[in-house]
Amino acid sequence: MRRLSLAFSDGDLEADFLQDLAERQVPFGRLALVVGALFVAGFGVLDLFVAGDATSFCLSVRFGLMLPAVLAGLLALSLPGAADGRGTLAQLLPTVVAGLGVIAMTQRLPSPAAEQYYAGILVVLVFGHALTCTRFVPVSAASFCIIAAYTALQLPRGVGPEEATNLFFLGAAELALMVGSYLQELQRRRLHVQTRRLQRLSVELEQQAMRDALTGLGNRRALEGRLPGHAAEARRYAVPTALLLADLDHFKRVNDQLGHPRGDEFLVSFARRVEGVLRETDLAFRYGGDEFLVLLPHTRIDEGTTVAKRLILAAQDLALEFGVAELGVSCSVGLAAVGSEPDADPLAAVDAALYAAKSVRGSVSVAPDPVAPQTEGEASA
Repeated sequence: MRRLSLAFSDGDLEADFLQDLAERQVPFGRLALVVGALFVAGFGVLDLFVAGDATSFCLSVRFGLMLPAVLAGLLALSLPGAADGRGTLAQLLPTVVAGLGVIAMTQRLPSPAAEQYYAGILVVLVFGHALTCTRFVPVSAASFCIIAAYTALQLPRGVGPEEATNLFFLGAAELALMVGSYLQELQRRRLHVQTRRLQRLSVELEQQAMRDALTGLGNRRALEGRLPGHAAEARRYAVPTALLLADLDHFKRVNDQLGHPRGDEFLVSFARRVEGVLRETDLAFRYGGDEFLVLLPHTRIDEGTTVAKRLILAAQDLALEFGVAELGVSCSVGLAAVGSEPDADPLAAVDAALYAAKSVRGSVSVAPDPVAPQTEGEASA
């Protein structure tokens, strides 16, 4: 950003800025062109009092050339897809046409009316730089076209002190307007970078708020955001969905004998084992200190029981790996159906099932489904 060029060195950031600017150009461009149409019509009234013998010429240029160009730009910004790149052209082309129209009037009008209309060129330059939502380079190029046209028509007629003063003021005004446009775009770009940083930070903070700091799994807040939607889907479309709550038996002994850092390592390792036995569509959460809850969409209870048994085996392997099997560390799992009844609380059901499973540690207990008839083997596994 310290170099003269305003373009970002990051191509993706530059493309994102240009897209954002193009979207802004549509509403701002419409407003600018409406103001431009009012300017053209308002100065048309001035023609009636100042133009004298050239009144018909000025009115024909103003309403036959300048106003149609402004209205055409306004129409272009009102069509679908205007934010796809037409915004700059739709605003600057009427500006150039208006500038050329005023120049034509200054060449046709006699003195002193010609000098009075010369101020109209400055108005057009100010309009292009200050009111159109365009970038520094395009608006400066459009302004140069207007000044070059005025200079090219003026030179053959001779450049006296008055004409030289006009050219000087045009150049000075354009230089000041260019500096303003440059700084304006620079500020837009800085604001764009800051906005994108804040957006990324907001997303990161939202993700962190939904994650357990230790294991990286979803936390209770994340669970509260996801469970109601899956429960509603299960009820509405009769989609089987299972909820699984796993508890590490005697985990406190790991903390007591090996220390909390080693206990945290065990929890993190178990969380990775949980993720390892799940599908991409399954969702895992750290429900409590050593409790892990798993949401299994499109999963029947018998399929959920299979997942539960894999978690039990994963806990056994991990206990051997950490050397805590002799401490009695194991895994008990409660399992419940989600969405079977509108008023049913799946969390209460799966918690009750886990309580039953812990009476026989290292086992799976299935909460009875009040809708579906319970089959032999579903009460416990």
